[in-house]
Amino acid sequence: MKALSLIALIFLGGCAFTPMEVQLAPNTAVSASDIGHGHTVYLTVFDERASTSVGNRGSAYMKGAQITLADDLSAVVQSAVSEMLTVKGFQMAYQQPEIPHAALRLDIRGLSYETSTGFWTGGVEVTAALKATAQNAVENYENFYRYDNEDRVVVVPGAEANSERINAALDSVLQQLMADRKLVEVLAKR
Repeated sequence: MKALSLIALIFLGGCAFTPMEVQLAPNTAVSASDIGHGHTVYLTVFDERASTSVGNRGSAYMKGAQITLADDLSAVVQSAVSEMLTVKGFQMAYQQPEIPHAALRLDIRGLSYETSTGFWTGGVEVTAALKATAQNAVENYENFYRYDNEDRVVVVPGAEANSERINAALDSVLQQLMADRKLVEVLAKR
């Protein structure tokens, strides 16, 4: 019986040692409006994470294989935010115009997946952090958006569940950004 239990644990923990690449697919659904009035926003995105790795898979007892992203995180965030702002009535610029109406700088401060040990379960914690700096001709505005979620699991999560967790973290900070009325008002103000 003990041997059967050990084999089951090895089998269930085996996926923890297979490297994983996450395909990011942020949810860009926002309510349409004309708050931007066609004003141009100069958008820049910087990935300030210390490592391009998101973290490591693992079991309740040890770290496993590395989790990486299939795409450039900065490019994914820039595309998603551009799409969301366009729905809000803004025009996007990716090269500094001579006279920009407004500018939005996004600093990706974190996107991580960590595991922790427990007595019967392991922890899976996913975090994301994004800093936004918006400015127009007369006003600057900064805000920080965070996501932190920990789940207790008995079995090592598979690639699909991990991908959903990481995408949920990215979705959360992007939706917080777009729900920030003050930020959108600064971008829209002349």
